[in-house]
Amino acid sequence: MNNLSKMLIMSTTCLALTACLEVEDNSNNDVVAALEEQNTLLEEQNKELQKKDLPVSIYGMVVDAETGEAVDAKVKLKIGPNWQDFISVSGEFTIDDLPVNTNIIVQIESPTNAFLPRAFFTKTTNADAGQVVMQALGDLNVSKGVQASFSVLNAEDSSSVEGLEFTYNPSVAYGNYISNSMLRNYDVKSTYNAETQTYSITIPEFLSVSLFASKDIDGDGKVDFVTLDGDFDYSDKIKINSLEAQKLTTLYVEEAESYQPVQLRISIADNLGNDFTELDFYAKDRYTGRMDISYDANTKEYVFDYQSSGEVELFMPAFVVNDKNYSSGEINLRWSTLEFLSITSSGFDDNFNYYNRVEVIDGVAKIVVKPREINSNPNISTLSSTVDEADNYSLKRFYEAPIATLEDSFTLEKYDIFTVIRGNDSNSDAVPNGVTRVGYTTQQLPVDYSLRYNDTFLSVKSSQVLDWGYYRYKINNLVNRATGEEFGSNYYQTVDFQIEKPENTGIFRINDIKLDNNNGTTNGNAIVATTTAGIANTATNNRRSAYVYFPDTIETLEFLRLTAISKVTNGIYSSLNNDYGNIVLDGNIKVSSTRLVSLAENEIVESFSGGGYSVSRGTTLEDGKAYYSHFGYSYMSDNTASQTNNMTFLYAYQVKGETTVHEGTITLYVL
Repeated sequence: MNNLSKMLIMSTTCLALTACLEVEDNSNNDVVAALEEQNTLLEEQNKELQKKDLPVSIYGMVVDAETGEAVDAKVKLKIGPNWQDFISVSGEFTIDDLPVNTNIIVQIESPTNAFLPRAFFTKTTNADAGQVVMQALGDLNVSKGVQASFSVLNAEDSSSVEGLEFTYNPSVAYGNYISNSMLRNYDVKSTYNAETQTYSITIPEFLSVSLFASKDIDGDGKVDFVTLDGDFDYSDKIKINSLEAQKLTTLYVEEAESYQPVQLRISIADNLGNDFTELDFYAKDRYTGRMDISYDANTKEYVFDYQSSGEVELFMPAFVVNDKNYSSGEINLRWSTLEFLSITSSGFDDNFNYYNRVEVIDGVAKIVVKPREINSNPNISTLSSTVDEADNYSLKRFYEAPIATLEDSFTLEKYDIFTVIRGNDSNSDAVPNGVTRVGYTTQQLPVDYSLRYNDTFLSVKSSQVLDWGYYRYKINNLVNRATGEEFGSNYYQTVDFQIEKPENTGIFRINDIKLDNNNGTTNGNAIVATTTAGIANTATNNRRSAYVYFPDTIETLEFLRLTAISKVTNGIYSSLNNDYGNIVLDGNIKVSSTRLVSLAENEIVESFSGGGYSVSRGTTLEDGKAYYSHFGYSYMSDNTASQTNNMTFLYAYQVKGETTVHEGTITLYVL
């Protein structure tokens, strides 16, 4: 077992409770022995103190993604801004004496360049006072590199498309502990050879990564081209997975439909034709952010230079003229055809709808809008509401009039969080010993907010980076600035959004599937010794329906099929021919998921709302992790030294993006 040097320990071993006693004169052996014994005691006490301050050890295994075998590697650790020295390991490694609740990076490199370097981001766990914690990182998969080289050609004349940059990131983040900017430090980028007109990039041969390149080469916010057949189009980017990149020789693209720059001129007037001059009017789009709108005093028009192929939003914040309050207004602008703009609006007396098209003549389009005078309604309408993914999923709302906020105006919560509370977890959770409650809970998150543009534009977002899951903004207790009164008592709005789970980049191995009868024992012995009340577990090695449990890397498969061909029940062999069909088909998982919680047979399980809750409570597998389980196959006991219990399957599977079909047989012993 290899250990990194002790970290973040500012004092030496001899400066713990008191200084070590230096011994030079050995004439009195009894005194020397006593002093040496004293020093030993002090050093041991010092080590114990260090353990309390730095109680976390992490351990893992560097594994070849191709073979699944442990490999020789160099490992180094970064805590905060400080890198430690590399250590050499033979697969397994342990790093001791780490502080709790601290961001760390584990970087893996090959001493012989046998595989590509890779970084793993995580955070050390918490520990109770006096507790020493072992934190598992699991298998850290690495892969040898292979060079992918391909051309990108214009389909019209076969000319090379230059100026692209293909990137991928091989890093792995356990949980949401790092910023996107930190991840980008580990981006791997392509090079372009002008002589051969090819892009080249070294990618891991046996890890799933995706190459991305922007289709906006000149950075003007406009997509310059699309792929010819659309297979590699991914919004405003090209996306090529690593397996496709290894096979790709030529990628053909065609120019995106080009739109002429347009000068949009907007007249803002009331019902009597009186113009509203020099209002705070601005525009924004997803690429360039805020863009200015100028005012032409000669024509009394607001002028916006529209030079995008995408949708642009124009905002006119609420304003006051001659003691009259006028509503905010929003105009959405996009191309309909090469000659017409499609315009919609809200907040005006004469709103444009979906069918309004404005002709472009000699590069100029003109519209007239009439601001809406705000009535005495205490509630202020929302003109637009957007969850901005690029800004940490912030909620951005444009109101028809200025608002003010109160301390409890906004909340953000993450919901549908699977939670297990055992009776002996805490003395303050209201769950009695002998009871475990499971279910889905909600977590409230801290938010920051700001008001801009005459207090008509609200931005609310989490104070921390959001991980994948389900979220809900709640908006309540707003104030009408014009009246100083709170919105009506029935005013309450919610905005739900989902952050998709990142694509699974693990490696599926057929040996990772398990056969378990879920009887609370393994090898005939109880998995959990007692209930949370300390009462002996009543689980016995009885016969129960055996299930196949799949790891979450099943998500990386295109298809998987199993056929049971034999079983051994308490040493008695019998042949089978049970085709259980497609476990995965066309990338869609056909079996249900379950939650795993290791509990004693006689533990009381309740949901948070009372009653029972569906969990797999007696497997040998890791707690809390969602595995996919297939249908019960047969009633079987544990496999033990004296009683053989197993099933043998034919299998066939294919990984997404690969052409190889893996086939064979596997014997699973009942756990």
